[in-house]
Amino acid sequence: MADAKEIDGGVREGRRERKRRQTRERIESVALSLFLERGFDGTTIEDITEAADVAKRSFFDYFPSREEVVFAWQDSFSDELADAIAARPKDASIAEVIEGALTSALLAASSDPQHLA
Repeated sequence: MADAKEIDGGVREGRRERKRRQTRERIESVALSLFLERGFDGTTIEDITEAADVAKRSFFDYFPSREEVVFAWQDSFSDELADAIAARPKDASIAEVIEGALTSALLAASSDPQHLA
């Protein structure tokens, strides 16, 4: 059985994908909080898995290392930047598109104190 279902021409996230996304987001959020609180070197994978209530193996299902948790933010920022570029008017100059997209993506990123830090 498929995990995602098509509804009104769009694909809805299935339960399995939703649970995986939520687990990944929880691990990332907890890890970033611990990094801010204790520092990167002062935070172990065991600290992260305990706080996120996941097994160590589950951590490695989502992230190959602690460093990858930090890099996950970069991925989300690039996605926000791409979305902002796509939302710009087609007749805008390249300079306007870049300026508007960067401003929009930076505002979105800075709205979350954890990501700003």
